[in-house]
Parts: sequence; structure tokens; C-alpha cells
Amino acid sequence: MLTTPTARPSSPTTPARVAARLAPSGGARFAAAVLITASVFGAAQLGWAGYSVARTGSAVSLRDPRALETALEGQLPARRTMIGAVNALRYRLLAGTSDQVRIGQDGWIFLTDELRPRQAAAVSLRARAAAIGRLQRQLAARGTRLLVAVSPDKARTESAHLPGGRLPAGFPEAGYAQFQSLLKAAGVDTVDLASPLSRTPGARYYRTDTHWNLLGAGVAARTIAQTLRSWGLAGDQRFVTRPTGPEGERSGDLLRLMGLDRAPDGWRPAPDRERPVETDELGGSSTGLLGAGAQVVLVGSSYCLRGNFQGALEQALGQTVVNAAREGADFAGSLREYLTDPAFRDAPPRVLVWEIPERFLAPAPGLQDRLPDLDTPARR
Repeated sequence: MLTTPTARPSSPTTPARVAARLAPSGGARFAAAVLITASVFGAAQLGWAGYSVARTGSAVSLRDPRALETALEGQLPARRTMIGAVNALRYRLLAGTSDQVRIGQDGWIFLTDELRPRQAAAVSLRARAAAIGRLQRQLAARGTRLLVAVSPDKARTESAHLPGGRLPAGFPEAGYAQFQSLLKAAGVDTVDLASPLSRTPGARYYRTDTHWNLLGAGVAARTIAQTLRSWGLAGDQRFVTRPTGPEGERSGDLLRLMGLDRAPDGWRPAPDRERPVETDELGGSSTGLLGAGAQVVLVGSSYCLRGNFQGALEQALGQTVVNAAREGADFAGSLREYLTDPAFRDAPPRVLVWEIPERFLAPAPGLQDRLPDLDTPARR
């Protein structure tokens, strides 16, 4: 049975309350003094690093900034500690964050990219749907059926926790449904994950991470499995999901973007808490390796690697799923890698499930988003 991560109540000492207790002028002077002190300390550290590099005779060219940066960082004895302290002070005293994140209500953190206006998104959605339609036809010619599953933005699913409790102006509330319609018009099978997630009570995404949690991943996996079962893909394998340890803190990727993953409690938004789980086949010997005649192969982003998503999908479907998703895969990174792998050429799966994060759809497609052309022989 899947467990739902328990959200720790946010610390009563929030940046806003700290600021309210400080006199306006006194709080500003104190914060400025702290940051100036940190800057002076940082300058001293950098000077020491430069002296150490010169003293040891390291052969570093000024024309290679990356090598110089690496050499200097190697001589900074307290770099991570210093950066973490400054970030914690900025958050605690000034309610400040990095440009990559936004603080919502009750300690929720959101990725800034999910909140940007998307006035030109319609053109991008049509271009991507048309490209996926071409790929779908090429896969079908090889006996593989494609199922596209778009993982909705955290900002869409958890909008009640945004500042003001609503999506910002310029966010296309119908954008998800629009892309579903475009895919269907292009002849692509797709599954709607936004609707069942929105109907599920409780937190479906981590508060301090961009990804769905155990509850959200389980809902998405069972929704996909329901579609695959309707295609006659239900298996008879039995899986069980068990806890692998006690409940503990889980430092999310958004906390790391803020540089606060190692900050003490009270100096950062409270981390999520969950009990980790793992899904195993009962008495099974399936290896799940590429090229082993797999029925279902999963490609996509890091969403496929969070919240025990693969395990929940296997348990709901009753058969092993080969997971070829990877971290940092952008729009189609893991898809390109899999379709150009000899494993696909030699043994195409019956079904290819392609998970795509919603936030990757709005930007105009670039060269890095180009889908492989299966009708063009690969260069050797």
C-alpha cells in the first residue's frame, strides 16, 4: 500500500514575522551589516585562494576561466558554508530567494519557470503536437504504440498554495487541455493526468520540490495503467510495496536551488517528510533490461524517478515496466537516447509511454527538442 508523505507544519518563525519584529530601519541596518560582513569574509577567502594558487605554482591560464574557477574553488576552505549562511540570512531576515524559485503559502516553494507568462505558447503547442504525430506514425510502422502522458505543472495542481492562492495572470489555465486536444487531433494516444490529480485531496507534490510525491505519483501511475489495461496489456505479475525505512526529512530540489538544503530549521522552509517505499515483484525474476522483449517501456523526465512512480505503475499494471527515463532529460532527451539505442532497433516494445513535464511544452522548440526521424538511417 502506498503511503502519503506527511507535510511538516511550517516553522512559526517565518521571514515575514521576523521582519515585523524588527524596526524597519534597524532591521535593514542589521541585514546590511550581516551581508557586508559576509562579503568582506568572501573577499578575504578569495584573496587567500588566489595567493594559494600562485604560491603552489598551479599552471592556470587566465584564458581558461573555468579552469581558474576550479583551481580557486579548491582553495576556498569554507565556500559552501559561507554561501549557505548568506542564503539563510537572506531568507530569514529579508524573505529573499533565488531568481529560480518563488515562495508560496505555508512554506510551499514553486519553480519560477512554471509561473512565467505564456502568451506565445499556442504556437509551440501546435508545433510539438505535429512533431509527436509524425513520430507516432513512425513508431506504429514498427509495431510500437505510443502513449503520451504530460505531467502537469506543480503550480497548476497545487495552485491553492501559490501567493494569493491562485495562478498568476498570463498562465493559460486551459493550456493542458488544449495540448491534449492537439495530440488527439494528430492521432496520438494521450492520457489526462491533470484531472485525476486535481480531484485527489491532499498534497500531491512535495512542498520543497518540483515533483509529485508518493500520493501524486501513485495517482498518475494508476491512471496510465488504466489506459494500458484497456489496450489489453494487463499482466499477471504480483507486486508489493513496502516501506524501506522510517519517516525522515526529504530535502527537495527547490531548497537546493535556494542554497538552503543544509541550512538549519527556522532558516529555511521546512523540508518535506516522508517514509520511503519500494515496490518489488513477488517471487519474480524479471530483470527489466532494455532489449529483453519488454512489453512496456517508459521514457521521460525525473518525474518517472520520483515518488516510486515506476513501482506504482508496475503494481497497477501487473507487469514489469522498463524505465529508460533519466534526470535532466529536457523535452525529449531520454526519448532520443532510447530510440537511437540498438535495444529499440532490435526489439521494439509493444507500447512506449512518454512522460513530458508540462513546463517543457510552452517554449518555442529548438534544435535540442528535435525528435528523431526513424525513417532516416542513423549515421555510423
